[in-house]
Amino acid sequence: MAKKIISHLKEMPSSKIGKWAFGLSIFSIASGQILGIFAAIISPWLASATGEANGAVIGFSFGAFVIIMIITTFILNILAFKKGERSWATWVGLIMASFSLAMLIFLFVGELLFPH
Repeated sequence: MAKKIISHLKEMPSSKIGKWAFGLSIFSIASGQILGIFAAIISPWLASATGEANGAVIGFSFGAFVIIMIITTFILNILAFKKGERSWATWVGLIMASFSLAMLIFLFVGELLFPH
């Protein structure tokens, strides 16, 4: 039985999951810049205002949130692709989420192989 294609390459995603997948994949690429801004500006401000421990906890929580969002983005893109989304936004989102997930995998493997 052939899979029904619900959107083609030149179209935007037609399903809700395809639109969410694309939006979250933009977030996954921008997450590096967001974490950089957080580490450079917001974290020192929080540390001076509330103490070192609170700034570290909030920074760790934000980093964990970004990792969870990247994994969620990858899963949503795979689900959208399996559902029949073939739009450019789904392809771009899948590639962006794959690069972000690969970066996380390389980061974790590097930390295991060469600990500080």
